[in-house]
Amino acid sequence: MKKRTVALCLAVVLVFSVFCGCQNAKANKQLSVIVDNINTWLMQVEKGTTIYSYAVTDMDHNGRLEVIASQNYGAAASSTTESVFYEISEDEKSLVKCDYTYEGESQADIMIESADCYEDRETGNFYYIFTDDSGNGFREIYNTKVAVCFADGKVTEQRLATKAAIIEGENEEPTITYTDADGNAITEDEYKYIADEYFKDCKKTTASFGWKGFTYANHSQMTTYGDSKLLEVLKDSYNKFDGKDKD
Repeated sequence: MKKRTVALCLAVVLVFSVFCGCQNAKANKQLSVIVDNINTWLMQVEKGTTIYSYAVTDMDHNGRLEVIASQNYGAAASSTTESVFYEISEDEKSLVKCDYTYEGESQADIMIESADCYEDRETGNFYYIFTDDSGNGFREIYNTKVAVCFADGKVTEQRLATKAAIIEGENEEPTITYTDADGNAITEDEYKYIADEYFKDCKKTTASFGWKGFTYANHSQMTTYGDSKLLEVLKDSYNKFDGKDKD
């Protein structure tokens, strides 16, 4: 009986090792495609832009990687984030730019290390919770919770609730209000846990992101890496996605 158990365990380990090896080979192949297409996803430097960041992910868990290119500029309280998603094509030979649909005047600030993630087991979609920080100087600051979903090659944003801090007249302290997506007043706790309520039937996890950031001054450094160095950087980013080591 012991010998059978040991043999079974070894067989399971072997199958798992082969599976992981296949997964790693597929990921490495796709990472090489991303490297070969650096001129597609590397953002152009624009005056006033302060931070560029890149991340390799598989947000829809379909086995085809995405590379996200984001830039953030403007004053801290009202900075703007703009992101572009590219996904490996079905034949795994090229990158395809993804449609990005968002509500309001700006996109979510997605350049953070981790975010709550909700998996809808019925649809197979994953919803990542970010915040879109915007404002009008220091007298009007808005923090909007946003659910970002990547599915079928498209990125969509859904606004859930907003915290507004507004200084009026001669007041020194802001008046703080909380509203849901329809503009109805809610409490601070309702704002804080709005995603839990909205996605209460979904499985909640935490997703990690391996952002690789560059300032305006050294953004061009990526073009000097060479293929092997760039592959190493992008692989490290992907290995950090979801906090799972894929080596």
